[in-house]
Amino acid sequence: MRTAGIIGLKYCGGCNPYYDREAEVKKLQLRCEGVEFEAYRTERAYAKIFLICGCPRTCIRNKEIFKGKDCVVLKCPEDFLEIESEIKQWQEKSF
Repeated sequence: MRTAGIIGLKYCGGCNPYYDREAEVKKLQLRCEGVEFEAYRTERAYAKIFLICGCPRTCIRNKEIFKGKDCVVLKCPEDFLEIESEIKQWQEKSF
């Protein structure tokens, strides 16, 4: 079962972040009214899962727990700008 409109957020370990990941997520949340974001929980189904990576290595995407799930990898501030327009398209389709 998918949870309409809810996006699960999972941060990488932050061993080598190139930018302030939390600040980018907060900006995205402010710009995407009507979309609920929450910390990723394994027992929950999400419309999308955002893997918030601090650098281009994106190690978290290789975790077995995310295999086969609808994940979006965000690894730099530019990725957040791109995903914002996609979120607006998803909203039109009601996820």
